[in-house]
Amino acid sequence: MAVWRVILNVSLADLPLNGVTGIDTSGFERAHISVHYTKRTNLIIQQLKTTLLVDTATNAVLDIHLTTTRRLRHGS
Repeated sequence: MAVWRVILNVSLADLPLNGVTGIDTSGFERAHISVHYTKRTNLIIQQLKTTLLVDTATNAVLDIHLTTTRRLRHGS
């Protein structure tokens, strides 16, 4: 998330923002997940949720937040 925020701040430096923002949140099912990653971390990742903060005048993304629904794999 820190890398995303640095990239967003650099890209927004010269844009004229109007201060009016909108929030959009979407959820995605994780159908094609890395089997190697889930075995290595002992997790089951079920869903990815994205939240965007967008300037209404320029449609520029001001901030992004990603979260996952995770639970530990039992019996492994």
